[in-house]
Amino acid sequence: CWRDYTYVVLNLYSDGLKENVIREGYEILDHRFDSGADESINERLEYWKRGQTGFPLIDAGMRQLAKEGFIPQEDRLACGSFFVESLGVCWREGM
Repeated sequence: CWRDYTYVVLNLYSDGLKENVIREGYEILDHRFDSGADESINERLEYWKRGQTGFPLIDAGMRQLAKEGFIPQEDRLACGSFFVESLGVCWREGM
């Protein structure tokens, strides 16, 4: 249900989502992620994608996503929150 809702919202409002932030405070993340600008963020992004963050729940979710192409809702929420809140990477980079 949430996946389908998100697809619809992204298709209907894709231009607005690319220019507007979800929540106040996230606009500073938009300019922090620049390939080569901050090697630390690039490395953390790659660790997240490979499921090698050192956080078992996040790693298991990301490895399952890579292997099966799907993870349960709870894991998606945890991995997405970790991506933005803990890694400090702009949410748009995770799409």
